[in-house]
Amino acid sequence: MADDNGPTTSYSDPFYDRLDLLAQQVRRQWVLVILVILIFIGVGIAIQVALTSRPEAAAANAYLDALQERDPAKAEAALATVLAGTGTPHFRAKAGIDLAELRLRSGDLAGARAAAQGALAQAQAADEPDLLYAAQLTIGAVAEQSGDNATAESTARQVYSAAAAFPATRLAAQLALARALEHSGRPQEAAELLEPLLTRTDSGARRLLDLAAVEYWRLRRQLAASATAAH
Repeated sequence: MADDNGPTTSYSDPFYDRLDLLAQQVRRQWVLVILVILIFIGVGIAIQVALTSRPEAAAANAYLDALQERDPAKAEAALATVLAGTGTPHFRAKAGIDLAELRLRSGDLAGARAAAQGALAQAQAADEPDLLYAAQLTIGAVAEQSGDNATAESTARQVYSAAAAFPATRLAAQLALARALEHSGRPQEAAELLEPLLTRTDSGARRLLDLAAVEYWRLRRQLAASATAAH
C-alpha cells in the first residue's frame, strides 16, 4: 500500500517534498475549503440584514441561529428547516449551500445533492447572480465528490466564464475548474489556468490564492516527474 503521508513521485527535492505533503492535505479537503469560503462570503451580508427591520430580518436571524449551532446534527436540522421554510429565497439558498457542505463533510452524498439542488432552486428564485454562482459551484462540488467529473468541469467552467463581476466567486470557480481538468487527465491545462494567480494579491482572497499556489506547484512537479520518466 502506498504511503499517503510521503511524496507522491520519485522526483525528489526537499522543498518540493514539503510542498507535496501540504498538497496532499489540501487535496483531501479541497471541496470543503471552497464551500466554506463561499459560505463566509455571504455571512457578512446576513448579519447586516439581521440588524435591520426589513422583512428579510426574520429569515436572516433563523439562518444565523443555524450557523451558531455547535452540534453538527442540530446545525444540519436547523439549516434544513430554513431551506424548507417560508423565508426569503436568499436565505433559503444560503442555508442550502451550508447544508450541502455539512453533508459532504459527513459523507452523505445523497443528502448533499438534495441540499445543493434546493439551494440552486432558491438562488434562481432570488435572482441574485452571485448567489446563483455559489449554488452552481455547490452542485459542482457535490458532483466532484460523487465522481461525476464531467458535471464538475462543466459547472465550474460556466461559473468561471460568467462571474467576472464577482472576483472571489470567479476565483473559487477557477480553482474548481483546475481540479476538474486534472481529474480528466489534463494537468498541463490545469497548471496554465492557475499560473496567473501566482501574482494576484486580492485582499480577502489570501486563502484561495495560497491554495492556488500549492496546487500549481504540485502540478508542475507532477509534470516534471512525468517528463523525467519519459526520458
